[in-house]
Amino acid sequence: MAGEQVTSPEEAYEYAGYYVRRLKTGRFHYALKSGCAIEKLQERSMDKTMAIILTLSIIAAMILNMEYAARLTPELPCSLFLEEDE
Repeated sequence: MAGEQVTSPEEAYEYAGYYVRRLKTGRFHYALKSGCAIEKLQERSMDKTMAIILTLSIIAAMILNMEYAARLTPELPCSLFLEEDE
């Protein structure tokens, strides 16, 4: 894909889609690293490490959903995603 010439609007749209997915993947990894501190894992068991990574991946996806929702509709209350303690 890099260095290839785009010969049609369809190809341009397809390549733009790749770039958007690449950006989202980068944001997901950033959320894992900064929001979930995944690099600080000290677990030695592969099974436990995989379970922790799966759990943190779900949390990172939720962080991204909240981030994108806040950008698109900043007037929405945070209670849409979070419950209030009573």
